[in-house]
Amino acid sequence: MLYIDEDAVICDLAETYNVYDMESLPAIRVATLVCGLRNDSRIKLKLSGVNYDINTILLAMLLDRYSAVHFNQSQDSLLTPKLLGKEKETETDIISFVSVDDYKKAMQEFNSKHMEE
Repeated sequence: MLYIDEDAVICDLAETYNVYDMESLPAIRVATLVCGLRNDSRIKLKLSGVNYDINTILLAMLLDRYSAVHFNQSQDSLLTPKLLGKEKETETDIISFVSVDDYKKAMQEFNSKHMEE
């Protein structure tokens, strides 16, 4: 089932066409107006699964390239993957335990593993 964000449609219609009461219009008219919205409108971005318009993404890519060339920026601080939600997963050394017994068991395994090395 496709979920449509009614608030995004209301905001887009008000911003673009000054339509503040879309319920008073026939459904076919509202559909026509929504189809005519620009590609970076709230509802079209949401339906396409993108959070930012193409200009924002291109500017982020330019900034990343510029920073990499002029400031020797690391890959971890790039902006574009963060905008696109494609950040690489980083492993963490933090582990948690539900109980003291689980902790003691893990410590015994850790100690026995490192004693062998």
